[in-house]
Amino acid sequence: MDGFGEKSWQRLWDAIQQSRNTTFERYVIAMDIPMVGNTASRALCREFHGSLDEFRDAVYGGYDFRQLPDFGETLHNNIQEWFNEEENFCIWEELQMMMNIQKPAETDNQTVNPDNPFSGKTIVVTGKVEPYTRDEMNSLIASLGAVAGSSVTRKTDYLVCGEKAGSKLSKARELGITVLTPEEFFRMANVA
Repeated sequence: MDGFGEKSWQRLWDAIQQSRNTTFERYVIAMDIPMVGNTASRALCREFHGSLDEFRDAVYGGYDFRQLPDFGETLHNNIQEWFNEEENFCIWEELQMMMNIQKPAETDNQTVNPDNPFSGKTIVVTGKVEPYTRDEMNSLIASLGAVAGSSVTRKTDYLVCGEKAGSKLSKARELGITVLTPEEFFRMANVA
């Protein structure tokens, strides 16, 4: 092709080879299961120890995904229906043979201070929390041994409410969930 020499080809080939290295979360998101994004894929990775086989076996074993934080009836059904389509199952299995799925770091339980007030809790973030992005906040929450939720439910323990909070704040107040400012959250989490 015009303008596509040996160097361009090599860069493309290297990028393709590098993309074969991925994580449980990215692999599951790439499958395009409806409503399975960052938060849901992290929860699935934790529950199934970063094992795609364990996750698949759970689906076919009738696992009830509604027991996971933020997993309702619709998300449970989406996962079951996706795996029930033969074409999807073939892609799931065959693509894994071409990929290198990295094991999740085992630091989650080892570095978590069980005495912190958020250990084992479900925390939802709403609004803008400077200087963190939503993904960075979710990672921070996970590092505290907590679960980062995406919607406010009765299972939510805390709502961290930044600037321009929306309907999640109203829902949290309605359900009597503890609402924290980002400053209160960072102080309780002992984060500078």
